Amino acid sequence: MKEKGHWRAGTTEEGGRIALIQSDIWIGFPRAEQVLDRLQSMIEAPRQTRMPDLLVHGESEIGKTMIARNLSRKYAPLSPCADGSNGYSQI
Repeated sequence: MKEKGHWRAGTTEEGGRIALIQSDIWIGFPRAEQVLDRLQSMIEAPRQTRMPDLLVHGESEIGKTMIARNLSRKYAPLSPCADGSNGYSQI
């Protein structure tokens, strides 16, 4: 709740704001979007003997981990099917 334009200490709204500030929020920027697009096309490419790879490097706090987390949210890990078939199922 606000009192005269200020947040009152201990309110739910303040707790929500703090949680939002401390959470992982994706803020896309052009280079990160290019990397995500490239990784997505690599994931969706047909399987082959020599799969392509990509090295993402940069200074600390530039967003490398957030790119990886964003990608992992889009694609759930796969595990072999319980029925013994060669197919894969999402976990």
